Amino acid sequence: MVARNPLTSGSSINNALSYPTASITPAPHSLVLAFVVSFRPALQGTPSPPILSGNGLVWRQIQTVLGGTQANRRLTCFRAMGPAPTAGPVTVDFGDQLQDLCAWSIVEFTDVDTGGTAGAGAIAQSQVGTSPGSTVTLTLTPSADPTRNATAGAVMIELVNNVARQVTPGAGFSEIHEEMPRQNLGQGATLQTQAATTGLAAAEWSWAGTEDAAAIVVEVKAAPVTAPPPPQGDPKEVLARRFEPVLFFHPDEAFFPSDAKRYVEAAQLWTATAPFDSAGRWGGPPGTPFPRQPEVPAGQLRGLATEGGTYLGDPTLLAAGPNDERFLALGGWKDKDEVHHTGVFPGKVNVYADRGEIADRYSTDLEPSRYWYHTEFIDTGRLTRLATRVTTPNLSRIVARLNNPALLCYYLFFPAHEESVGDGACPNIEAKEVGGHAGDWQCIALLLEGDGTGTPESFTPKFFGHTGLRPATPRPHAFDGEERTVMKVEAWRAGSPAAPIQPQVIGDHPRFYVARGSHSLYTAPGQHAVSPYPHSEPSQCGRFDTPPTLPGGDSSPTPPVGVIMAKLVAGGLLNAFGVGLIAAWIELVGSAGGAFLPEDAPGDPPDPDQAPTAAGEGRTVKPANLPASYEWTDVQDWRSQEGLVSNGRTYGFLVDRATQVWWPSDDLQDGFRGRWGQRVIDDPVPRRCGSKFPEYWKMFLTAVADGDATGMLTL
Repeated sequence: MVARNPLTSGSSINNALSYPTASITPAPHSLVLAFVVSFRPALQGTPSPPILSGNGLVWRQIQTVLGGTQANRRLTCFRAMGPAPTAGPVTVDFGDQLQDLCAWSIVEFTDVDTGGTAGAGAIAQSQVGTSPGSTVTLTLTPSADPTRNATAGAVMIELVNNVARQVTPGAGFSEIHEEMPRQNLGQGATLQTQAATTGLAAAEWSWAGTEDAAAIVVEVKAAPVTAPPPPQGDPKEVLARRFEPVLFFHPDEAFFPSDAKRYVEAAQLWTATAPFDSAGRWGGPPGTPFPRQPEVPAGQLRGLATEGGTYLGDPTLLAAGPNDERFLALGGWKDKDEVHHTGVFPGKVNVYADRGEIADRYSTDLEPSRYWYHTEFIDTGRLTRLATRVTTPNLSRIVARLNNPALLCYYLFFPAHEESVGDGACPNIEAKEVGGHAGDWQCIALLLEGDGTGTPESFTPKFFGHTGLRPATPRPHAFDGEERTVMKVEAWRAGSPAAPIQPQVIGDHPRFYVARGSHSLYTAPGQHAVSPYPHSEPSQCGRFDTPPTLPGGDSSPTPPVGVIMAKLVAGGLLNAFGVGLIAAWIELVGSAGGAFLPEDAPGDPPDPDQAPTAAGEGRTVKPANLPASYEWTDVQDWRSQEGLVSNGRTYGFLVDRATQVWWPSDDLQDGFRGRWGQRVIDDPVPRRCGSKFPEYWKMFLTAVADGDATGMLTL
């Protein structure tokens, strides 16, 4: 992928035949672009393009365009490239033609095609244009490699009456330089340069007021992808490393993907019986004296039977059913005043998971477990067997239409999840904590098609999936069993009128932008609108949940009156509204045959997902063998490895459900099927307790079936 590095910019309002820039030192084999604005004195004719020299390079003109009401202004773009550039200024020379003013912007691009002479191979295409208004747009032919190439351009604005005109970059572009030379009672200009990290089809500039303008845009061609030698080792690890993702995090993110086994070893293990959101049902049967105790204290639980302590695989610890549950707890609880509680005591104190303590642990003793993913390869035979268990939709039919399909999953375990409602209008704790919990799972999945040999290099991606909150704009997706997260599936780098070419890749490594707190995964930066609640949504600033169905509505299941009452009590609304009003509601519920709140109780607007606004704005986590872009200022390599031994315990990243008991078995009869975060009180929907590990294969194939049925995906 092309990387950008500004070198210098400057201007002069002096009459001269030549102008030197500040000293620059271009990198070997980088493409250097120089954009030059030149004005001749009024009424002295059309300016000729300048000639550039310096840095031991040969400079060649790419495009030039005239502008201005007197046609005495010119914008010119040059290219240069060399194996060993020297340090020094660039000289902009006009021969014997005197200029009234001059401005320049010089920028280099690395990881480009080095073919041709003087950077010719790095120029995919270029275009020029003029405009007499307040904006100019140039259109290019659609890029042959939009996610790896880059786009750069410049605009020259004539400043009539010397009024300053600052330029706003177009969509997808960021500014490189802006120069504004202006003479007293004379001529003035703006030179603005901008670039995009992708090969965009349109470049736009805009400014306040009306001025004559001219512009040049260039598509920069990335270095060709060279096939690396076939890697050696475990084929599953080789395949996982081939598509290892690059993740861009928000600058304010507190939690990063971590090793699930080390979380198990640090957490408490609790038992619970229905109703699970009652603290009186944790740590023993009803009637057990307070304070309640975990089944296994923190630090004593083990994922492997050979490593001492209490083995998670003990059948009594794995019991699960409609009325029997297990949950892991790390960090303790807090009440509505955000006061920390280490255990389970009488009274309503275990309302929220204390994620602040979790963050403290992951900056101290659990820090080495960060920047870790787990990966699982589901081959054709196993995928076929799994698909037969779902008949609506018919997942076997989906698998049968694919060529030797296999599913490669990257499981990302975040120690905590943040999710709020109200979109800034609700300052209360209930809105802030409406979906916050400990233990958050996300997944990146690739549906691969192969030639039947099963070798890592024989697979080609057809679809990819990424999880998070349900998007507001419908795309092929499927919820997990508790309808808390969705798997969104798209065609791998196919593109369509409704979807851009995605994901962005570096080689075979897909790039994803991670939303702050929720850890939803996106293929584009910026803010994303979400619609996370399919059947029941929070209302009254998170103080209770509106039911999914009003009388005469659809057939979606409705919560019992107890659910509504629990939320009312939890939110303190019982006293606020009065017992009489609550009783009237219950009577209305009974007469209507369902549980609901008044129709004038609107749902809370979900806060949008805030992904980073650009790659490298926050922390970047990348494959260890992938060079970091100069724009990524805070970079961490993935630490995932197989057979790592630390403190007498062994860690890995390849999923083996037969030997690693913290994964549920395919038939959901064995392995850990509990929650990866603590239960909390008054959470009947649920939202604030830890999540279970989802059946991602099922979510993925169901989303493909959704896309097939709606025509948004082509099998």
